[in-house]
Amino acid sequence: MKDVEIYTIDDKEYMLLNKITKNEDTYLYFSNVHEGNDFIIRKLDKEDNEYMIPLNDEDEVKKAILLLTNKQLEA
Repeated sequence: MKDVEIYTIDDKEYMLLNKITKNEDTYLYFSNVHEGNDFIIRKLDKEDNEYMIPLNDEDEVKKAILLLTNKQLEA
């Protein structure tokens, strides 16, 4: 059995599903532990990798989803 990392974001528990780094950006993909249809994407702050920050805009959301899709297709 694989250990999973659980994070509290906005007072909800999320399980880290995937972590992808591309061009100095690291995206984190989460699923709500208690609500299976609640997903979020965050990225690590480039200046302090201890902090997760929201994505900048809709284009960055599309980029992050495309990275995840391509990773899944490669598997």
